[in-house]
Amino acid sequence: MKRKAVTFNVLKGGLGKSTLTKNTAAVLGLHHRVLVVDCDDNGHLTKHLGFKEQFNKGDKLHEFLDPIEDVTVDDLIYETGFGFDLLHSTRKMDHVELEIENMAQPDHVIRREIVEPLIKDKYDFILFDTPANKSLMTRNAIAASGNLIIPLKPGEQAKDGLTATYERLYLEYNSKLEGGVNLLSVVPNQINDRIDQHNKDRELLETINTHDRDIIQNAVPNFARLPHKVWSAIDNGELSSNPLPGIRRDSNLNEPAPITETAPDSRTMEYFKELANVVRNGGIERNENIADDIINDHKVKQ
Repeated sequence: MKRKAVTFNVLKGGLGKSTLTKNTAAVLGLHHRVLVVDCDDNGHLTKHLGFKEQFNKGDKLHEFLDPIEDVTVDDLIYETGFGFDLLHSTRKMDHVELEIENMAQPDHVIRREIVEPLIKDKYDFILFDTPANKSLMTRNAIAASGNLIIPLKPGEQAKDGLTATYERLYLEYNSKLEGGVNLLSVVPNQINDRIDQHNKDRELLETINTHDRDIIQNAVPNFARLPHKVWSAIDNGELSSNPLPGIRRDSNLNEPAPITETAPDSRTMEYFKELANVVRNGGIERNENIADDIINDHKVKQ
């Protein structure tokens, strides 16, 4: 089992980064040692998990990076009680970035000071929740992980976010980093409507499944994969029920506790199990018979 780090990012806000990070971490945490690093200066995930006080105080990361201060990396980490640990965000993230900017190779500070020491002995996986911009913290997360997961939800922001993230993060850092960047997955979430009708949900699913870039198509997980054959069956009225691709809108995902606690036997949990496997295996194990499997599961009308 390879020890690795993964960045969750899309260059648009509100598309599901924190939700996917938290729940993927919790599922991985059932069998592995997992750390979540919240790099987002708004601290949504940190506060959602109950660490608002730590977010508001928030000098430890800055002090850790200052060689004069006597702060170790272990001083930065808290147990969440959900199967993973947290290195929380801080409202003073601007102080952290100023400290990083003055260090050697500023885009690689988090890798050098945090990921490399911890991934060797303490954690099997480190997951980064990042801001929806190309900040210094986002760049550090990408450089530290070399692996990228892009969350998307229905709407115009998804198309803009996918294009911006692919072009401004993936392509740029794929050429800059030794070994490049591995696009592990493009994950549609907050899906709600039927896909046999023309709506934002269908538009998102069609966009990623029929994308003109193969790397995007190949990054769609099995739980959201809809080959052309399936779309044709849907549009021709050949199925007796509709597939439910993508992570559906689920009130359980709004709770501070992850899906492992709130709905461990749900369909949503199964989807996060697959996403955890994508992280664990370094990519998607594609079901080559997925089109026939979907059509058989939804019973072709006689």
